[in-house]
Amino acid sequence: MEHLIDELAKLQELKEKGTVTAAEFDLMKQDILNRMAAHEASGSIPPPPPPTSFTAPSATFPPTPAPSSSKNGLVAAVVVLVLVGAGVGAWLVVGNSDSKPRTINVSYTDEVVTTDFCAGFAETGYSDIPFAEAEIVDGGGNLLGFGSLDGGVDLNESCVFSAEFTVDESSDGKYRATAGNTNRGYINYTEADIVDGTLTIDAIIGD
Repeated sequence: MEHLIDELAKLQELKEKGTVTAAEFDLMKQDILNRMAAHEASGSIPPPPPPTSFTAPSATFPPTPAPSSSKNGLVAAVVVLVLVGAGVGAWLVVGNSDSKPRTINVSYTDEVVTTDFCAGFAETGYSDIPFAEAEIVDGGGNLLGFGSLDGGVDLNESCVFSAEFTVDESSDGKYRATAGNTNRGYINYTEADIVDGTLTIDAIIGD
């Protein structure tokens, strides 16, 4: 009889620990009470029922949701924008590298101080000036452009030759001008001398 009381006490502990459910507790408790009643009626104790095994439920976790289509769409949009931006940047770089240099207008005036008339220059030391090529080179001597002087205009004690033409922009910002015999040297100009896209050359030769 005492072992039935011990079983009932242990069953109560299992219930308090949560090892058995309320339904299992009631079922096993009723079995013990029935055996106790049978013992009192017959004076013998029936064998205890086989132990009940319990398996703790395994924990389950929901699957990780796949990225939503809206998120995929956002990622795709960002990738497209990055590619478009890279393409625009590359186009700007290529476009700038392939663009032609700026064109500079040149107004060239070569005044020769002399009492001779322009038409008689063939017999003077300035015979190379009429209809000569007026050249513009950069600091390295690279030709930027040229034009031809006219036959000259007679002024008071001078003869003025002029030309209008265009040249390419200098990469080093230097513009050196000469006309006729280059032994007379060059006149040096810089980017700062260009006004409204025009470089004005004023050369004076003679006394």
